[in-house]
Amino acid sequence: MAQYIHDGNIPKPLLDALIDSDKEYAAEVKEFMSDKQHYHYATSVTSLNRPTQASELARRHGFEIYVHPLKDCWHSFMGNVIHFVLEKYAAKDPNYITEFRLGAEITVDGKQCYIHGKFDLYNKVTEKIQDWKLTSGTNMMYPKTDFERQLNVLRYILLRNGWKVKGMEDVYLFPHLDKTKMNNPLYPKEHALVTQVEEIPINEVEEMIRNKIRSQLTEKDKPDKELTPCSNEERWVRDSSWNIYLRKKGGKKGEKQEFSSRAAFRAPTVKEIIRWRKENGIPKEDSLYKEFKGEPKMCNYCKSSPFCHQRLNEIMEQENQPKE
Repeated sequence: MAQYIHDGNIPKPLLDALIDSDKEYAAEVKEFMSDKQHYHYATSVTSLNRPTQASELARRHGFEIYVHPLKDCWHSFMGNVIHFVLEKYAAKDPNYITEFRLGAEITVDGKQCYIHGKFDLYNKVTEKIQDWKLTSGTNMMYPKTDFERQLNVLRYILLRNGWKVKGMEDVYLFPHLDKTKMNNPLYPKEHALVTQVEEIPINEVEEMIRNKIRSQLTEKDKPDKELTPCSNEERWVRDSSWNIYLRKKGGKKGEKQEFSSRAAFRAPTVKEIIRWRKENGIPKEDSLYKEFKGEPKMCNYCKSSPFCHQRLNEIMEQENQPKE
């Protein structure tokens, strides 16, 4: 179990709520799995959707992980808004089944394994399942492959248990919307958005589950430093880009604010930056190029990062680079 640390400035009721929101999931899974210890290996849909290295490090170093409630538990705490809506309103409707956990056996290389997960809402009339997500509007500007894959695995589990599933939906809730980004067609315009999730053929989903469990089993016996690194997709690494900044009117060489703080143009390569400068007749001495390297955004949220050799080596390499 993780260790919770804080600076003492959090009101105790809020601190208790934050910690409880983090503990609830583990307690629920432990109770659900109490009579299923005979399986060779068991995993959850949530774990299946995480990078194998991150899941394995969390399993090994759970007692060494330090959790900052405000920083690390805020998302699960805010997720209680969803639980409140489902429990107070949806659960009273006989047409809905809410927050229900199911599991299914699956054979992997001759070993009996078990996969389990919990859906947020099942509509008995439409026979659709929903997964509710509290997220930022900015996140909608990027592919939601992991969320869609997660819902397809839940569909697989329901079908294996004899349920009918005629559709899948992701329900996104946005606590805050930035009006300056509304012109982007991918940015949400309302505080709630329902999207239809495309079905992956069931045989492909089953093979995807097997491959992931096979990967998890393979990693179990490897030392930390030999674990298979997370891919750029798993770590949400965005492409590097280049910006060009122009000299301010009247800006003199050597002044602190010599160049504008706002980029005049952005491109994926420095060659495109140079081409743009030349096309616009801008002298080289009146411009400044700056590279922004793609950072692994997910690593900032991963509780396994302190034990991840892949991330620690990257940080060391960055620190050892010559300063400009």
